[in-house]
Amino acid sequence: MPSSFCKNNCGQSLAIEYAVLFFIVTAVIVAMSSYVKRAVQGRVHDARNYMYIQVNGVYNQMHPNRILPSGYDPYYSHTRTDKAESTATTEEETPLSAVSSRIETGISSTVDSTSTSETSSPRRAQ
Repeated sequence: MPSSFCKNNCGQSLAIEYAVLFFIVTAVIVAMSSYVKRAVQGRVHDARNYMYIQVNGVYNQMHPNRILPSGYDPYYSHTRTDKAESTATTEEETPLSAVSSRIETGISSTVDSTSTSETSSPRRAQ
């Protein structure tokens, strides 16, 4: 009789053990996710620094007196472009003979563009 009693309880305790094991594995995965994120961010950071060093070496050879910017902050820069366009049409008639004449038409177009860029501090970013 004791053997049949053990057989019935073993199946029920096994299900509880599987549930506990599932929750422990889930808790470990959730706890490790922050370490995995930090590791990936560290690799990206190191790759960015490596690329910056490589590009900076080439940039310093091409432009020895300039400093290569090390960051990109698109939300801190503001660019304003003013554009002025003017078009003029000229028409000139030249008589060739008493019956015919030649008409020359010319179009001249001028576009003036002024662009100003301003980089503000992160405190004033919009």
